[in-house]
Amino acid sequence: MSSTEFVEMLVLDGCFVLEILRGVAEKEGFEKLGYSNNDPVFSMNRWIHSIRNDMMMLENQLPLFVLERLLRLQLGRSKLNNYFKLLVSAFFEPLAPASEAGKISCKRGLVPVQEEELRDRVEFKKRETGRFWDIEFKNGIMRMPRLLIHDGTRSLFLNLIAFEQCHLDSSNDITSYVIFMDNLINSPADVGYLHYCGIIEHWLGSDAEVADMFNRLCQDVAIDNDNSYLSALSKEVHEYYKTRWHTWCATLRHNHFANPWAITSLVAGVVLLLLTFAQTFYTIYAYYRPPHTSSKQ
Repeated sequence: MSSTEFVEMLVLDGCFVLEILRGVAEKEGFEKLGYSNNDPVFSMNRWIHSIRNDMMMLENQLPLFVLERLLRLQLGRSKLNNYFKLLVSAFFEPLAPASEAGKISCKRGLVPVQEEELRDRVEFKKRETGRFWDIEFKNGIMRMPRLLIHDGTRSLFLNLIAFEQCHLDSSNDITSYVIFMDNLINSPADVGYLHYCGIIEHWLGSDAEVADMFNRLCQDVAIDNDNSYLSALSKEVHEYYKTRWHTWCATLRHNHFANPWAITSLVAGVVLLLLTFAQTFYTIYAYYRPPHTSSKQ
């Protein structure tokens, strides 16, 4: 491809992308931009979902400075302020997997990988924030924002991971998050428990598909764990697990205090045990220390 052909491709694709962005984000959409109701592309909303997913693919992305330059020419403005960022955010918002948002391999621990099910490790609670990567761990409780998983989530994560891997000046936050979730989820039961806690919501066919998605996303991907934004949290989790007492408490809490019926059964069992102990004690005591009887003379 010659330089001229390459520039023509950037201009043509850039204009198309800008029409899509403005048509979706602005009030009255494509009609305001001059497209008829029977336009073969811009009048068919079903195409927008496919185009949005294609635009997320690394090989289809255009440099932002090209789009910004074209938008300035189109609108006749020298400055766009935050208008371009608002267009991009509004267009890709449906893909956001959040609420209303030394080298290590992917299989090594940002969290301790154990054979027990997830519900037997640490207590999980949903954190009310729109940033799906905003995770905290304190006093044995992992607080995680809600994560919405749909048919475009896998492609979204794959391309964001590829972007971070290809740009040395980029952060590795998305890669770190996905590796964290991969180490956290080992089975469909783990996905089910996170769903029960309000952390994971998915539109896939089964919990097994969600588990498989996270277990495959970071194959052959490596990051510097010391530079991960989750490295401090990882150390806290490891320190917490050095004391086995915490694991026993978590197991006891989930096995015997998970619901009112379990608590009732446990209390009844403890009371029954105490009564049995008391009965046994007094029986033995009476045998070795019989009561004194007084005789009349």
